[in-house]
Amino acid sequence: MASHPTMNDVAREAGVGVATVDRVINRRAPVKPATQQRVMDAARRLGFSAGKGMTSSAVPCRLGFILLDSGAEFYRQFSEQLRFHAERSAHIAANPHFVWLSINASQQIADAIVELAGRVDVIGIVATDNPVVNQAINHVQEKGVRVYTLFSELTASGCAGYMGLDNRKAGRTAAWMISRLCKRPGKIGILLGDHRFLCQEMAEIGFRSWFREKAAEFDILEPLRSYEDDGMAEQATHTMLEENSDLVALYVPSGGVDGVVRALLAAKKQQSRTLTVVCHGPIAHAQQALLEEVVDVFIWHRMPALAAEIIAAIADDFVHEARGNQQRYLPFDILTVENF
Repeated sequence: MASHPTMNDVAREAGVGVATVDRVINRRAPVKPATQQRVMDAARRLGFSAGKGMTSSAVPCRLGFILLDSGAEFYRQFSEQLRFHAERSAHIAANPHFVWLSINASQQIADAIVELAGRVDVIGIVATDNPVVNQAINHVQEKGVRVYTLFSELTASGCAGYMGLDNRKAGRTAAWMISRLCKRPGKIGILLGDHRFLCQEMAEIGFRSWFREKAAEFDILEPLRSYEDDGMAEQATHTMLEENSDLVALYVPSGGVDGVVRALLAAKKQQSRTLTVVCHGPIAHAQQALLEEVVDVFIWHRMPALAAEIIAAIADDFVHEARGNQQRYLPFDILTVENF
């Protein structure tokens, strides 16, 4: 074989014709995703590089995601949008890998990071901040694999960046809205998925800081946990209502919101008591929750735009061989019954 691999070498390695390699490498015409992947994998193995008929950006980024298997509408929508935009990016390899794991499976998440790193160039991850997860991220970063945290930041020094909301700003926004909507001061409950989710911790910090500064007459309770599970969130909401007769508002910057809605609907049927409620979304039955007036406002992730921005940012960093920690804060919407 020649010292510099050629298109003929790539074609032979991939088991396709030279014309197919040319179509893939030079973007002359579309080919089946599986064929494109075979050609790109062959080019990688042979070291077919820039200056030899292929630009560095023509070798697409192999991408993997580790997401929560909570079954929540949020992650279902997110994964569908990630796949949709990845398959349409010129710089992302077809068929990104997805791994679904439990919120508490820190060792499994760490193992998945290491295993995925053998097959991909970039990993996007949603996880709680845990030492074993952070250690795995630092390990694969040293091997050249970039790991981006999605929605919730991690403290691993090897993270390639964070992409998601400014969660402190989201928390302060929720506080501002509750203070305007509540008819009287009283206790405010908070429901978190897990304290190790830094996104939720930052949202709570922002929420509390606003009330300390602007409306100290409200009493912010210690949060209850749902572990991102609808059933546990439903039970936690019932507990909060039963134990606090003077509860006037509820803030839910976490998963499990469908369970919260069920509990609030049941409480509304049993008595005339109402709360001011702000939740993060999307969730499956958001419109019903607004129409039934058990949720007043959703802080809403723009899922299609958010996934598109994440894929575009990863592709841009890959093409330009970005280094260091890239932070990208993405906007959110405020949804009410009037503008859903």
